[in-house]
Amino acid sequence: MTRTVVIWLAVGLAGYTVLPWYVMEDGFWSFVWLVDGWPFDSDYAPGFLQVALHGKFWLAPVVLPLFAPLAVLFRQRSDPVLGNVLIATGVAGLGYLALQGFAIGIPGWTFAWATPSSWKKRAR
Repeated sequence: MTRTVVIWLAVGLAGYTVLPWYVMEDGFWSFVWLVDGWPFDSDYAPGFLQVALHGKFWLAPVVLPLFAPLAVLFRQRSDPVLGNVLIATGVAGLGYLALQGFAIGIPGWTFAWATPSSWKKRAR
């Protein structure tokens, strides 16, 4: 695997484990988040702590496309499996993030069938 791929995997891993997952009111570059509850506050927690501490389980599947390229870490550059895995995991990760972006809006779920209140109505 090329050094570039390893660097981007490290960037993705850092984004999921260290950096705040959600947008902040003051902006990332204000660095207020560093002294205002990071990493355990739900407003500033990284992705894996959002899952582990704050119950935002829809963020857990992001790990799969992030770590899947590690399975082909020692493949030769000319091996087509390497390219196929990198493309597939990139598309899967981007697709899942886009699905999240459209499915969960500011007021909550954007699809009526996805809201917990609609689950209770169907159970009756």
